[in-house]
Amino acid sequence: MLLVVSLVGGSSIVQADETSPFTVPDGFLVERVADDLMVHDCFCMTLDGLGRPVVSGPGYIRTLVDDNGDG
Repeated sequence: MLLVVSLVGGSSIVQADETSPFTVPDGFLVERVADDLMVHDCFCMTLDGLGRPVVSGPGYIRTLVDDNGDG
C-alpha cells in the first residue's frame, strides 16, 4: 500500500486515532493512492516531471498514472 502525505495548509498537530495510525500537522492529508497489489514492498518513491508518483521495490520500478481520474 502506498500512502502519500500532502499539504493543504495549517500548523497544529492532529493526533492518531482509531481510524488513522498517523500523526500529521493540521492541514496535511494522508491518502492511499495504491494498494499492495499495485505497489508491493515499496521502498523508494519520487515524483516525475508531471508530478506522478514513481515507486520501486524488489524487482520493479513503476510510474503510477491516474487513468480514471479518481485521484
